[in-house]
Amino acid sequence: MYAGSVQGLQRIGELQYEVQETRRSTFYALTTLDSNLQLEYADQSREADRLVNEGISEYLRQARMPHEIEVGRRLQLDWSGYLGVRNEVLASILEGSTKEAVTWILRGACRPSNVSAKTCRKSSGSTMGRHLSSLPTSLPPLGAPSSG
Repeated sequence: MYAGSVQGLQRIGELQYEVQETRRSTFYALTTLDSNLQLEYADQSREADRLVNEGISEYLRQARMPHEIEVGRRLQLDWSGYLGVRNEVLASILEGSTKEAVTWILRGACRPSNVSAKTCRKSSGSTMGRHLSSLPTSLPPLGAPSSG
């Protein structure tokens, strides 16, 4: 039982790390004028978001209880909303318009077309963190057969 809890906490920690990597890389791209570095940071952000998506998908594959499934789906929805905004920010940066990128960030990026009302927060990353912290910690490790 304790091993499952520790492994679950480790998975949550890994997801939280990759969420922060996505955000960190995006802000690094915003703060440099070197277009080669901007592209490198954008790629790092996209790789981190790929890992977050994989983690969420794995969680949903292993979730069995209705509450676990609901939390996983909310997490997936919030992450998708965040990525819609992050993609606009990166596109603006790579097009050379840091002013537009900052505008996206400052307006809180609450657009009805890509973010549900519940996920419209000053920072979608904060919503994501709240969902990450609510994930149950007793799931089997990634790749392990689930019981049930």
